[in-house]
Amino acid sequence: MTVLEASVVAAVGVVLFGFISYLIFFPKYPFLVGGHSRAGASTDKGGQDRGVVLVKKLDPKAQLPEKATEGSSWYDIRALKNIRIAKMAPTRVRTGLAFELWSPDVCLEVVGRSGLFEKGVVVHSGKLDYDYRGELIILMFTLELGYQVAAGERIAQVAVRPVIPVKFRAEFELSPTARGEGGMGSTGRF
Repeated sequence: MTVLEASVVAAVGVVLFGFISYLIFFPKYPFLVGGHSRAGASTDKGGQDRGVVLVKKLDPKAQLPEKATEGSSWYDIRALKNIRIAKMAPTRVRTGLAFELWSPDVCLEVVGRSGLFEKGVVVHSGKLDYDYRGELIILMFTLELGYQVAAGERIAQVAVRPVIPVKFRAEFELSPTARGEGGMGSTGRF
């Protein structure tokens, strides 16, 4: 599998995870949709409104996340400064923004933009945990000759996602399935 194919598979997985999370959690957590406080929204123990993400601008040139259109589901994140992305060289791109979420039951998911991917620019998908207060850094690389990121350019997108609290328990055996240990393309291409 090439790097491009792997990136496409990863991107599709992130989108499907987001959609499934929406279907599962919307009835339980309607405040997750829209990323803002609704009338009468409750607050967490610290007094922060549910659905309100606090953002600290670490640089006066940093720009708050915003939707490109009214119907957009994700919020665009912009580069703080001009930077050159070399071919196949992961590069840290500053945003000048730090975030505070309202609950440990959510995280801020980061994905790339399709317009950049079409140009061979890949953004590492990731997430910000509830307790992280440092700058959001976007890790990017290019499959082509290189790419010049301009200050203020939309380089990634973010959305708040639910986090399901779970516990892990060690077992000697797992229940059998038809698929078993088949992975990485074992179900075929078509």
